[in-house]
Amino acid sequence: MKKTLLLSLLFVLCTMFSYAQVDLDPSQFISFTVRNKTDNSKFTVIRPSSFTSVKYIQSNSQIKINFDKNLIKKIKDSVKIKLMATLIDTKGNEKPVNVFGFVDVLKNQVPRADPSAPEMYTYTYTQKYVDGADLQNTEIDISSENMEPGDKLKITVDNIKGNSAFVMLFQVDDFGWTGGPTSGFAWLKTPGSGDNGINFQPAPWVGYSFYLKPNKGASVVKQIFVPSFGPEASFVEVNNHIYVGLGGQISIFANTVKFSYGRLLSYETQTSYFTIGLNFVNSIQSISHLLRDK
Repeated sequence: MKKTLLLSLLFVLCTMFSYAQVDLDPSQFISFTVRNKTDNSKFTVIRPSSFTSVKYIQSNSQIKINFDKNLIKKIKDSVKIKLMATLIDTKGNEKPVNVFGFVDVLKNQVPRADPSAPEMYTYTYTQKYVDGADLQNTEIDISSENMEPGDKLKITVDNIKGNSAFVMLFQVDDFGWTGGPTSGFAWLKTPGSGDNGINFQPAPWVGYSFYLKPNKGASVVKQIFVPSFGPEASFVEVNNHIYVGLGGQISIFANTVKFSYGRLLSYETQTSYFTIGLNFVNSIQSISHLLRDK
């Protein structure tokens, strides 16, 4: 009986200790809000996970660091935060970044012996240790850092009183909504048959496509099934005459298969038309993007 009671007490104490440790882990009371400066309406909230994983951002992103004030109130005497943000380019060069309230960075120009040599800089910084009662949300703005795809932003958060820390790793990637001219080859059909219609005649086409370019972390399924769409002009030859049609097109399956619907403007009856074919330009872009991510 005493042994069972002792084991139960030990279990309760271990459970309380583990919960206390979790509460002191800064990943439990910190989240990140990512905003693209060119589209203020889009926000992505990211919570740290138990392991380091890469999150993809754009080169003009702002990253807001949020502290859960309600949770921190309960453990504020056990919280003292040290925060560091570092830019890492594709060559492995590192540079500290200003984080208001936590890190002040001073940029120092290196004297040049040769006036024609490129400018070089060194960076020094000071860090502040912030108590739980004084924590305020802050922000990191990388839009002025001229970051390129592949460059990384490493954010390290350390609760020095709780003896626990975590690392968030953001990587710049070229993704989001974009657009551009496109073209391809299709087969065009109109209602009717024989002399009263066009039955899947070859029809080259040109157009303009809008499409969502996924980031490197997107699943293969998402990269394959995200469509492109936009206006198009199709050209079909019937009895040595070239007829022009205007309509809208959509491409799926990594933007390789294209469907469209529109109206033949110069055909005798100005009838509607339907096409199925290939989107050469967007498919090459999508496939190269897929191969790049592997």
